[in-house]
Amino acid sequence: MAIREGRWDCIRCGTKGIFGRSKVCPNCQSPRPEGVKFYLPEDAVEVTDAEQLKQAQAGADWICAFCGASNEAGRAICKQCNAPREPDSTQQQVKDYALGATPTSGDNSDDPLPPPLPPKSKKTRNLIISAIAFVFSLCVGFCSLFLITKEVTATITGFSWERTIAVEAYRTVTESGWSVPAGGRKISEHLEKYDTRRIKTGTETYACGQRDLGNGHFQEKRCTRDTYREEPIYKTKYTYEIERWVTDHTERATGKDHKPYWPRVSLASQKQREGGRTETYTVYFKDAKQKTYNLNPSLSAWQTYEIGEKHEIKVNMLGDATGIVK
Repeated sequence: MAIREGRWDCIRCGTKGIFGRSKVCPNCQSPRPEGVKFYLPEDAVEVTDAEQLKQAQAGADWICAFCGASNEAGRAICKQCNAPREPDSTQQQVKDYALGATPTSGDNSDDPLPPPLPPKSKKTRNLIISAIAFVFSLCVGFCSLFLITKEVTATITGFSWERTIAVEAYRTVTESGWSVPAGGRKISEHLEKYDTRRIKTGTETYACGQRDLGNGHFQEKRCTRDTYREEPIYKTKYTYEIERWVTDHTERATGKDHKPYWPRVSLASQKQREGGRTETYTVYFKDAKQKTYNLNPSLSAWQTYEIGEKHEIKVNMLGDATGIVK
């Protein structure tokens, strides 16, 4: 598993990007403090030096109780003040980070002048904000076409109505399915993909994060997961004949008065029957600018309206009538 050297920032003088192996700040000579935040730059290269690898794999650094200096896990005496390591000496914390969550920069709050964002990042951020604002305005504008209405005075100029009755016939039809229903007569059959199933093929290891080793180095975490392949499942599909009630034709009645009726239905034989019914009632309006509108109210409301009546109607931004003001 690859090991890379991290960095840390000095909270005393603000020096940034100090190599993880360094126990003191190269600028102000302050010891690396307890609880320092190690981070791993994106361009950090893999450690290949044998001595540094040994140091990285030795364990987390310990903090001298007398002078606060950081020391390698293998040292028994503080290299800064020569004090012996206490049995309960504090160690730098070992942390695990999920893939993509490893910090890539420090958070030195003592730095009075944090580096500004690159111009390209600012431009990108502004473009994203502008795009989000544009999409939001489009959504608001689109919704307003239907939700925002105005009231218009209009006069009723006419009516219309339409009623339909479907006529169904009992006929032989051809269908297909995974089984032949009762009453069906098989015509043919063939194998067809019905579904898929996952077949375990083994396991694989993959990079699933980084471990802060507590000594300025990070080690790649490897996890194991099962691997699968998709296998099709085939099933017999049938083509068959069967008798069904299907729409043969539709009888229709229309008018422009207040006297709607259902169309007359003549059934040719016992193998025909009435099917579903539909009904639509329309009122036509015209405003002072000669613009026309139409509404489709319920039958009971439609029957109360008369030609020549004036009403306040609701009109949306698309110019469509949506209702009558009570």
